[in-house]
Amino acid sequence: LSEHDNKGIGNNFFFAKRDKLKQYYQQGSFIPIGSLNVFSKFYSTNPKQPLFWDKVDASDYLNKIEQTINNFKSK
Repeated sequence: LSEHDNKGIGNNFFFAKRDKLKQYYQQGSFIPIGSLNVFSKFYSTNPKQPLFWDKVDASDYLNKIEQTINNFKSK
């Protein structure tokens, strides 16, 4: 994220950050795909609710990172 966009997102709740990212994206800002995926809960295997990032979401994200690294290392 650009410094401006990152500061604009700030230390808000997950849903507020997601809304701000969407706004920046629609205005043409570059948003890294990983950020878009996290805030759309792409990595969450069974998201229970869309408004908050919880321990299960974090664990699913970490598992995906580890899986990606392991896939890369095995090639």
